[in-house]
Amino acid sequence: LFMRILAKFLILYSVLFERTIYHVHSVMHSVMQKMYDESSNADSVIEYIKSEIRKSIPYYGVEPTEALRKVLLNNIFYSEKKKNMICRLSAMFDEEDVNSKSRENIERIINRTYNQWDDQKIDIDHIHATADSTSELPHNLQNSIGNLVILEFRLNRSVGKNAYTLKRERFLKESKIPSVLKIARNEAWGPAEAMERCNEQVKIISEYLLEL
Repeated sequence: LFMRILAKFLILYSVLFERTIYHVHSVMHSVMQKMYDESSNADSVIEYIKSEIRKSIPYYGVEPTEALRKVLLNNIFYSEKKKNMICRLSAMFDEEDVNSKSRENIERIINRTYNQWDDQKIDIDHIHATADSTSELPHNLQNSIGNLVILEFRLNRSVGKNAYTLKRERFLKESKIPSVLKIARNEAWGPAEAMERCNEQVKIISEYLLEL
């Protein structure tokens, strides 16, 4: 439980900030002090980390849910760290065994979404390609989690700039990633679909990080 709660704190702040901020150093220092304090116990350390997750976010000045919403509804593509972390986190929730208690299943999911899918490297794809002139998405929505998904590297390199209708055919035939196949259920992809996915991902990621 301790590692799970600590991981949520670190993921939350990694998603919200470009680099480690003083607040994270301060919390980690306090956690270490409490762990070596004979008057503390595991439960008190866990409760301390939970309280830090629930707090108003420094610099944002808002509750964690609102801070996450501000980030996830906007451009994350400009930051290599943000787009990779958020897109991989998103992909984990579409795995069949995401709620599994099996260590083997958990390690398999993490390896697939963070390293490579089966025997293939993975990349980040714009569902509606930036070069697709058949329709247009607002800049922030175009580069948000609503329009980004992990995809097999080779497939992305061959279809990345195509219109969605062409990409969809290849997704259905060649991709094995649940997130991609879920997206491919949509016959068309435009602002409405991207915004729906955006709101869905905000809800799922917020609930995962903030349900303690």
